[in-house]
Amino acid sequence: MKVAIASVAVLCMAVVASGQVVYELAMDQQITGAGGDTIQNFNSFEPDPDGLGGFTRKLLTQGYYYGPDVYPENHIGTVLDLGAPSTLYRIEFDVRVYNDPIFNTNPYGDANCFVYFRDTSNYYYGLTMLYQTNCEWGPCDPQYPAWFHVDHVIDFTQPGEWPYNVEFDASQINRIRFRGTDWYTTLPETDWKDVRNLVITAIPVGGCCLPDGCAVTSEDDCIAGGGTYLGDGTDCGEALGACCFCEAGVSTCIDTSEACCALAGGSFQGMGTQCGYILYSEGPGGAFEDISETGTPLALGDDAGIVVPIGFTFNYYGSDKTEIGVISNGYLTFGGNMGGWPLDEPNSIWVLACDLDPTAGGMVQHQTLGAEPNRRFIVQWTGVPEWGPVGANTAQAVLYEATGCIELRYGTFTAVSYLAGVANEDGSVVTDVTASVAPDASIELCAGMAADPCPLCAALDIKPGSCPNSFNRKSRGVLHAAVCGSDSFDPAMVDIASLRLSRADGIGGEVAPHEGPPGPHTFLYDAATPYYGESCHELEGDSIIDLLMYFQSEVVTPVLELGTLPPGALVELVVSGTLLDGTPFTTAGDWIRLVPPGTPPGLVAVSSTIPDVWIDAYPLDLQLDDGGFADFQRSYPQTSVITLTAPRMAEGVRFARWEVDGEPQARGQTTIDFEVVGEAMEAKAVFLNPGVQVIQGAPAQPIEMQPIGGMTQP
Repeated sequence: MKVAIASVAVLCMAVVASGQVVYELAMDQQITGAGGDTIQNFNSFEPDPDGLGGFTRKLLTQGYYYGPDVYPENHIGTVLDLGAPSTLYRIEFDVRVYNDPIFNTNPYGDANCFVYFRDTSNYYYGLTMLYQTNCEWGPCDPQYPAWFHVDHVIDFTQPGEWPYNVEFDASQINRIRFRGTDWYTTLPETDWKDVRNLVITAIPVGGCCLPDGCAVTSEDDCIAGGGTYLGDGTDCGEALGACCFCEAGVSTCIDTSEACCALAGGSFQGMGTQCGYILYSEGPGGAFEDISETGTPLALGDDAGIVVPIGFTFNYYGSDKTEIGVISNGYLTFGGNMGGWPLDEPNSIWVLACDLDPTAGGMVQHQTLGAEPNRRFIVQWTGVPEWGPVGANTAQAVLYEATGCIELRYGTFTAVSYLAGVANEDGSVVTDVTASVAPDASIELCAGMAADPCPLCAALDIKPGSCPNSFNRKSRGVLHAAVCGSDSFDPAMVDIASLRLSRADGIGGEVAPHEGPPGPHTFLYDAATPYYGESCHELEGDSIIDLLMYFQSEVVTPVLELGTLPPGALVELVVSGTLLDGTPFTTAGDWIRLVPPGTPPGLVAVSSTIPDVWIDAYPLDLQLDDGGFADFQRSYPQTSVITLTAPRMAEGVRFARWEVDGEPQARGQTTIDFEVVGEAMEAKAVFLNPGVQVIQGAPAQPIEMQPIGGMTQP
């Protein structure tokens, strides 16, 4: 089994202006240059019938017809260069084909118009079926049918259709040929084709970041599709990759470029990675179930198709189908092209896809068997030769209602070049089983999901219970946040050592949570309720255990590069990590609002005789900050009653007392309450000096230090 994922080609810088006409020919009269006539292989020039210009007429011969031919070099004095890098080309012209009702009894769509280009080395690039009359069994068009405007965009960096040579050089074009088929005309030649107003326009292209991925397209098409255009000559990168989003606690993924992923605020998983997608896997199938005596026959012409009902709803690549196109050339399609070419038509099931011709022998049939919900739909090609005619080929496809599986079964066949497998709607995901095809073989193809590369997704609540999520960059406190538990995410399974806080826009580095003492540390607690968006709420627990973390403010500010942002700026933060089994996870973003340091009316400066001691402070101040690492400041409304709590020990030294505005408070009481009065107050946590012991009711006495075991101990 071969699985192919389409990628976008790397493009170079564009060199032409958007919408520039690079060649134009009215085709209403002859233009003769040094090399001869510009228009050749035609019958006449006809006058303007409708005010839109005269035209060139070509009488059609039975079978393939060729002409008119356009030689640009005889018109503009040089070969036509359609090889500019990073450029698509739009070819436009008007065409109509007349089928004589007396001499043309036409059993299927006929009298079509192809175009192909030839370079100076006689290599070709073909475009098939740009126009086709829709005749069915007899007269189809009025004597003067309506003009049809062909508007087709060409990417010469991609393979052409028949005729096509890989050596074709689009920068050296010396002929543009109109051609087609008219199998049912007979002498005298009374069918004809008219062509006028040939225009070729250059369309620069570049990378386009779309909601569902990245594409190389024109600026106009990019904007029309709701995308962001990256500029002419840009691309989607050397390869696409999976771009993951964690939004509202749900993980989503698109395949796009690294640049588009960053623009959309996603997490790029690396070039060549792919989002989870529907993929058909190969297995052994069942026995051939011959319906040649019971199936409904289909009157298919060469290179033709017909849509038939399946008889039940069949899911193909995630889309429900009730009808399918049966193509003479050995495949089934859910697409719109019923002409049989190209053989690798996307959105199709390739059974024995080759140039089969049921008009030369054999038959094609279909039949729905079984009872709901276990029905099966069978299409069978029996003894159908390849075009020529050559040989005979028998194969069938079976679609199963209950399982959604497909079986490709084979009888005897003589074809040696064919294609077998399935392709999704745009041909970007293909399961190719051609190598497994053999006489009497049977191949089962069943749909499944490819692995999703995105990490688990959880909700994040910064500063649970408060709104807004204000962050004071000079608070010397902590920013607390909770990874929210849910039915699909268990915080108890998180590896705490792996936790990292970062900016969602990728600026700056990562911060690990503070793990005190001193100060708080990560623990499990029902602290938060998820909220999604730039706003916030004041809800606390939701009866589901969360993981509560504390990030030191004086580390967060420089590492996340918050110092230069203006007050009031909103910054989206995320938390990432792994579970204990190594499974990665990330959170949806939550936002902080940057505020200036605390200011009056009631500024309380909290300090300690031992630096960086963690002091709990309650309630939240005007900046929504609580505790911090001494020394720090908090601002409160006048007459507020605040509570400060110091640890009993810090760096091996015992707590002695609090001092408020220089006044000693009760000894040994680590928690104090006091009222905020005035514009500024000071509260200091006093710890014993090393070597000093405090005896209640007596002055402090020094203690002699004695060395014990090489260490100094009291």
